[in-house]
Amino acid sequence: MANISPAAIATPQQLYLGQPGVVPPTSALSLSTNTVTTSSLTAGTYYVGAAYTGASGITTTGASVASVAVGTTGNDILTSVTLPTGATGVGIYVGTANPPALLGTITATGAITYSGSATTGLAVTVSGATLTITISAPAASDGAAAAPTNTATTILATAPAQTANVPAPAATLTLTSLVLANTASTSAGLALYSVPSGGAAGPANMILPGTLLAGGDTQVLAPLGVQILANATIQAVNHTAGAITVTLSGATNQ
Repeated sequence: MANISPAAIATPQQLYLGQPGVVPPTSALSLSTNTVTTSSLTAGTYYVGAAYTGASGITTTGASVASVAVGTTGNDILTSVTLPTGATGVGIYVGTANPPALLGTITATGAITYSGSATTGLAVTVSGATLTITISAPAASDGAAAAPTNTATTILATAPAQTANVPAPAATLTLTSLVLANTASTSAGLALYSVPSGGAAGPANMILPGTLLAGGDTQVLAPLGVQILANATIQAVNHTAGAITVTLSGATNQ
């Protein structure tokens, strides 16, 4: 394929599995305490994390876990979460050890479901996509554990170098299909990136944002026509390490 137009690959093309992807939280929660004396929290250091819920399950806590010192027994912990597009709610993880366990999940409308034997500890006010949350108890001892958070990238494919028929800058690989299979029994997420030579995976080159698959689920994306720059790499981040396998099909543009 000769003389491919550079304009065709100037901006990474984002793909979706029928709904916007849900990427795990990318920044730490902002935590504070108040001076009430009615909560079940004892004085000490607490770790709090958040994980978004979506149509296929719950993400990892990503980079959200932060710590706060409760100076006086009975004080609450305060935080807020703004739900991204595609998220239907948030799971709140609370404990004196890191990683903390799940206290409960909160829907976008403010409905609370507790994990394990917990029956209290969360209060919420809703303003648009922002949930303002008061935490007054740690997770129960049988609260669900957070899925391990993985941020390491894996290189799945590298586009060929340019030839005389493919002037710079242009694509030398066309991604035609993707098959994603979650080998875990619980939901897991994955993001894909088209990373220019010498670059790093990030929001600017994400082509499959935060796809969340239910346990044992398989998804096929085809036909595609995603153009990959010469010497660029297709990289994956399995938010739960090793959970989702990726099978790529493509054609070289030479």
